[in-house]
Amino acid sequence: MFKTDNKESVRINFICQSFKECGFDTILVSFLQLVLKSIADRVNLGLIPSSEEGWPVACALLKHNAGGLLHIHGNVTSGKVVPCKPVNFSSKGTSQDPRTSTESFSSNKLIKPEWRLWAASTTIQLKSLLSVAHSKMGSHEWKVTVVHLEHVKSYAPHIDHLVLDVECRPIQ
Repeated sequence: MFKTDNKESVRINFICQSFKECGFDTILVSFLQLVLKSIADRVNLGLIPSSEEGWPVACALLKHNAGGLLHIHGNVTSGKVVPCKPVNFSSKGTSQDPRTSTESFSSNKLIKPEWRLWAASTTIQLKSLLSVAHSKMGSHEWKVTVVHLEHVKSYAPHIDHLVLDVECRPIQ
């Protein structure tokens, strides 16, 4: 048997396909903007060189009452490696939660200053986008925390493909 979420996905896909077959693409876009809100626990933003254009939609997709995880790909131009202690980019203090502790931010490589800057600016932008996307549902303030930064590969001498895992939770 299908889970309830799976049944809903099949229903939405059927409706979307029906709209496309009838040539109602404009109506389909309006329909999707109404339906695709506050339904996801995790959103994968795998577009490179930047997935930034998809961030507003991804923020709206996260559940307004529980939030979730954004898995963000991006290319970052950088210079030399400077060993430095991992930091928590959360905008709301510190806690003993291992996901928000400065000691538990994880990465598969030494973190370059440019990577750190990209992660920090990403969290600031996401916090603002989340507030806007969920303001009508009562979730005005969000805690946005970097959980992991992964260096996937280098495309050129100073262009790095990174993946940033960001936990987004509404502040109750």
